[in-house]
This record gives sequence, structure tokens and C-alpha cells, in this order.
Amino acid sequence: PGDLIITEVMVDSAADTNDDWVEIRNVTNRTICVAGLRMRANLHESGTFTVPGTVEDCIAAGDFYVFGAQEHDYVHHVNAKIKLPATKQDVLLLKGAQLIDSARYSATDLTAPLGKPADGKSFSLCSYCQDAMCSKDTAHWIIEDKEKYNDADYGTPGSATTCSTMHGDTFDSDIVQNCVAPEAGDLVITEVTANPFDEDIGEW
Repeated sequence: PGDLIITEVMVDSAADTNDDWVEIRNVTNRTICVAGLRMRANLHESGTFTVPGTVEDCIAAGDFYVFGAQEHDYVHHVNAKIKLPATKQDVLLLKGAQLIDSARYSATDLTAPLGKPADGKSFSLCSYCQDAMCSKDTAHWIIEDKEKYNDADYGTPGSATTCSTMHGDTFDSDIVQNCVAPEAGDLVITEVTANPFDEDIGEW
């Protein structure tokens, strides 16, 4: 868990409503192979599929891998069971029964990390947020509306998504930051000003 994360999801392609796909990224510093991975990207449990052991595809450190319902240059593994409903779904990436990562969207529950689907626009995780913890926060996902990958649809399948801050700053789309929650002792308080000259403000 946390080695591979879901980074982009196309729910409702404007070009073809049956052309859904899910992008994952290897955020480790080693190569990871996909044989044996299981994915549920379907309304029904019967839509869960397992990547056959004969598949020799591997994902290099920092690289992306796309599972798609149809063949395209950017799709690495094709499976017709990928059919994402436009209402709500929990996309699951598993190894056997163990959950590796998940991504949830909903047309009604706006607290879902991916939010509400938009016709012809993918859910994209910002490139500065590339770990399983921060990807659960709605603030790090966008509805892609700038980069097109075909004549009708917006998304960046197979590559990082550059996001802008509220101040207009952009982040390097090639940077992978593996952020983790601190353990006790990892961060220490080193200085405190409790009583500045202006006693109403200025503490730090």
C-alpha cells in the first residue's frame, strides 16, 4: 500500500462513453511489475479483474501506467470490464485481498476526494501530491480542463498533471514528492517567541 497510487481517472469520455481509463503511478524508487494486480473500476463486483501472471509489464520508478477499456497509444493494459458509472464509484487497486490504493468520486457527495464527474474531463491528481495520504484530500485533485489528449477530451493519461496555486504558481510536473506523516521525533520545535514587544500580535 502506498507504492502505487491512483493518479487520474476518466469517468465520462465525450468522444466515447465506453472509453473509461484509470492511471496509476509508481511512487517508489524501484521498478514494480503489474502481474497479479486486481482492479475494480466498475459498478458491479463482477467487473473486478486481475492482471494475468503472463503480463510482463513493469512500471519504472516515477512512471505511470494506464488501464483502459479500449486500445489507445496511452493505454498499457486493456480490459473491457473498466466501466465507470457517472454517479459514484470507489476505484480500487488491490494485490489479492490487500488494498493498495483507492479513489472515490461522487456526483452527490462533494466530500469525495475526486469530486463530481465532468463530461469529457478527467479527474487528475496534482503532480506535487504523489503519495497515498495527500491523494485522499479533495484539495489536491482537479478536473482537467486545459490539456487535451484527443479532439474531445481533457486529460493527461500517462503523464503528470501540472496544477496552479491560487496565486498562479505552478509546480514542476516531473517532481515526485513522497510525503509521509511524521513520527514522534521526526519534527522538533526549535524556537519560540511567546512575548514580543507588541503583546497582542507577533508570536511565533
